[in-house]
Amino acid sequence: PTTVTLSPGTKADDLGEMDFPVRADVGAQYMGKHVVGFDMAGEFFGLGIWGEVAVVFPDGVKTRAVANDLLIDYDLTEERISDTPYAQYTIGLDYHFDWSMYVNLQYAHGFPFELGKDAQNDYFILKLDQNFLYNTLRLTLQGGFAIVEWDDVGNNHGYLVNPEIAYKPFDNLEFMLGAYILEGEGSGLFALLDDQDQVYLKAQASF
Repeated sequence: PTTVTLSPGTKADDLGEMDFPVRADVGAQYMGKHVVGFDMAGEFFGLGIWGEVAVVFPDGVKTRAVANDLLIDYDLTEERISDTPYAQYTIGLDYHFDWSMYVNLQYAHGFPFELGKDAQNDYFILKLDQNFLYNTLRLTLQGGFAIVEWDDVGNNHGYLVNPEIAYKPFDNLEFMLGAYILEGEGSGLFALLDDQDQVYLKAQASF
């Protein structure tokens, strides 16, 4: 919790807009939580299917501000993260086609860094791999689409596109050229990273 104390005699009509010196006693808190999870995986005529679900029981986090003005206390407490339990889950499937193409499709409700029942977003994730020249050349297109508010998708969404080309001259060496393209509106993960596009070149060696 965070506690801000105003010195006696201080006057403020709006405690949300304080432009005078204050004494602040600040403490940090790590949000504890308990998680119960379940996962399953299987195959149906070559189609891989899996699912995971976690029920999170958070401790909750609050911010408290106490203002003293002529012996009159103002106690402003704001709930940052509710202690209401919430669920996070993922379902997905993948398939290998005979012409060296791999497809992976997933739907996720909530990521681990999204704390609180009202902070859970929905993500649709797709990956396509196509191999050529006896698996020495690989073309990959992967990315995701995030929905923050279903009632206003146009102003609360984001997406990530990650094209990549890889060349593997030997079994233990691979060169990759790719890019991250991010766009979004609102306050979701991809929207916060808007205009942070990247291009990369990397080599991966295995021993």
